[in-house]
Amino acid sequence: MEVMRVRAAGRFSPRLARTFVAAVFALTCGVVAAEPSVAPVGYPVDPLVPNATPPNALSVTPPAILDQATVTLAPGDSVTMTVFGRPELTLTGYVSDSGTIDVPLAGSIPVAGLSPTQAAERVATAYREGEYLIDPQVNIVLAAIRSQQISVVGEVVRPGRFPMDTRTTILDALAQAGGISPLGAERAFILRRSMDGVERFEVDLQDLLSAGSGQVVQIRAGDTIVIPKAPLFYIYGEVSRPGAFPLRSKITVIEAISIAGGLTPRGSSRRIEIKRRLKDGKSQRSDAEIDDEVMAEDVINVKERLF
Repeated sequence: MEVMRVRAAGRFSPRLARTFVAAVFALTCGVVAAEPSVAPVGYPVDPLVPNATPPNALSVTPPAILDQATVTLAPGDSVTMTVFGRPELTLTGYVSDSGTIDVPLAGSIPVAGLSPTQAAERVATAYREGEYLIDPQVNIVLAAIRSQQISVVGEVVRPGRFPMDTRTTILDALAQAGGISPLGAERAFILRRSMDGVERFEVDLQDLLSAGSGQVVQIRAGDTIVIPKAPLFYIYGEVSRPGAFPLRSKITVIEAISIAGGLTPRGSSRRIEIKRRLKDGKSQRSDAEIDDEVMAEDVINVKERLF
C-alpha cells in the first residue's frame, strides 16, 4: 500500500511565519538582556594577591541550559524534537551508537557531531526533500548529555563517574555521589584539563551555599571533583564523647566541648589544656580559655574540677 505523504499540513503564510519568528526573537533578546551578571565564587588562590580575581576564575552564572548552538551531539545523548504545528511528530529519545536519531516519517537521521541547531536543520531538510512537509520548522533540544561524564572522588559516600546533563552543577554532582562523608571537608577542588595541562580550582562549599540558590558553579564534561578530608581535632578528658572530630570551620574551645557532648559532671571549663603542633614540628602545651580558637591537629584535654 502506498504511504500517503503529508504536504500542506503545518504550512503557514509567509507573513504569519515572519511575524511569529520576529516575536520569538524579540522575546528571547529581552530575556537575555535582562539576565544579571554574577561575580565568580571559586578560583585558585594567589597568596601574593589575596583579593584579586585571576583570569581563569570559574564562571558563576544563574542556572541555564547549555548553549544549544555550540554543544555537539554524541551517542547516548538525550534529545527532544518538536515540529511547529505538528505535535504528533514530537520525539524524545537518545542518539544511537551509530550517531543517528529515528524521527517520525523521515526515519534514521545522522546527527552525531552536530549542534542541536544543525541537527534540527538536517531533520527539516529530510522532511522537505522527502516531501513529507513543505515548510517544516523543527526544533531539537539537548535534554541530557549522557555521552559526557564527570568524576567525583575523595570523601563522598559513593565516589565514581556520573553522567552530566545540561543543568549539572557541583552541588548536583555531589548529590549524585551521595553527599559528603562524615570526614569530608566543606570545600572541593575541581580538576580540569586544558591546553596547558591540568587546572585546579578551589570552591568553598559553605560560601557557595550561603550565596543562595541563585548562584551555581558550572562544571564541564571531563571535570574531576575532589572532596578532601577535613582536618581533625582531638578532645579527651572530662567530656561525654571523647575522640577525634572533623574541623570543617573555625570553632572555639567551648564549641569543641559541645561537639564532644559537653562536660561531664566532674569536668571544668576553667581547667583546659591544649597540645598544639608548631610549624617546626615540635609540640607545645598551654592552658586554654573557652573562647580560644581550635586549630587543626589540636589535642584538647578537659581536666577535672578541683572542688
